[in-house]
Amino acid sequence: EAQERYPEVKHLTFSPDSQRLAYAARPGSRWCVKEGDREGKHYEALGDLTFSPDSQQLAYGAKRGDDFFLVVDGNEHKRYDTVILSGVGGRICFDSPHSLRYMAIAEDSVYSVFERIDQITNVAPTQT
Repeated sequence: EAQERYPEVKHLTFSPDSQRLAYAARPGSRWCVKEGDREGKHYEALGDLTFSPDSQQLAYGAKRGDDFFLVVDGNEHKRYDTVILSGVGGRICFDSPHSLRYMAIAEDSVYSVFERIDQITNVAPTQT
């Protein structure tokens, strides 16, 4: 079986149980997340990939146009001016298999964002 080749690959990440492998790939001018045979949506930029502690959720930051947002299991979350995913304090942190935190900037204010991942509605974001 032929394997797809990409000119650039980064953010190679194993799940905590070592059963899943995900990475960012650039098949053209945009980036996508690959996991097994699945290829996610294409974005201008992607941040580090993070699995939940139970290895069931995959989260990463993405950029499309002027919007930055978090993607969890392929679902795009609330848009911000910037999602801080690198540098000082910038990373996605799962509090549990069903909730996570990250830093974001909107209208010149910095937010510590808490999101609960709900299997029924998928996302219920709140800002603190």
